[in-house]
Amino acid sequence: MTIEKSVLRQAQLLLLEGLKEIDRICNKHNINYWIDSGTLLGAKRHGGFIPWDDDIDICMIREDFNKFIKISESEINKEKYFLHTIYSDPFHYLNCPSRLRILGTKLRPKGVKKYGRSVSGLFIDILPFDKYSKFYFKRKYIERMLSLLFRIKTGSQYPSPRFWRAVLSKTFGIFLSRNFLLKLAKYLSNSFSKKTKNYIYAYGVEVSYSRYIFKKETLFPINKIVFEGTKFNCPNNIEEYLKQIYGPDYMIEPPEEAREVHFCNIEISLRK
Repeated sequence: MTIEKSVLRQAQLLLLEGLKEIDRICNKHNINYWIDSGTLLGAKRHGGFIPWDDDIDICMIREDFNKFIKISESEINKEKYFLHTIYSDPFHYLNCPSRLRILGTKLRPKGVKKYGRSVSGLFIDILPFDKYSKFYFKRKYIERMLSLLFRIKTGSQYPSPRFWRAVLSKTFGIFLSRNFLLKLAKYLSNSFSKKTKNYIYAYGVEVSYSRYIFKKETLFPINKIVFEGTKFNCPNNIEEYLKQIYGPDYMIEPPEEAREVHFCNIEISLRK
């Protein structure tokens, strides 16, 4: 099932409004963020959304992420948006700590026959970045192991279509306490933030994207890039950042059959 282009474009424009809301809050409170993944790729390759994209991705270092979550409770426009976090919803994906949801919309992911128990709606992923050791073994097999536990626990709530992965998650996920994982993530991320040397940046301890690592100078100082006619924050070295995620040929569009769409259905209610 494909989404009509007119509906997809309407969804993209609502997401753009949400990104402007995040940008407003961050500028007001001196919080750094940058657009990430497909959003950054779209800005670089298309000057805006990848034509078939249906979400927005942004990142913040852990200190800014914590500050944004706290400030947004009073700053965010609650008539249009809901800040969806692993703390505000027991059914929220554990390995995606926060999302800005667009109210008045609904989503159904591919392979899912009905809407789930968690809050639905168009969203902007807001992911933290943590500091990790430059040493591969320590980073992968000690500091990043928590992300595996988060992935297992998430899989116990939202089973993978892959049989053995679903069985393993269901089998071991019941032994993992959600509250324990959240407390451990908070403790470890706070501990990692104190690093002053021999560190690199990568997605937060809760997040599964373990193979992407970034030098400090790739991220900072924060730069600007035009996305859909407006300047938003981006990493300092866009080329290096995108090569880490997509490889050296990131400017080449994939063939039509390889273009990933996250959702098979988007519902948008008329709003005043």
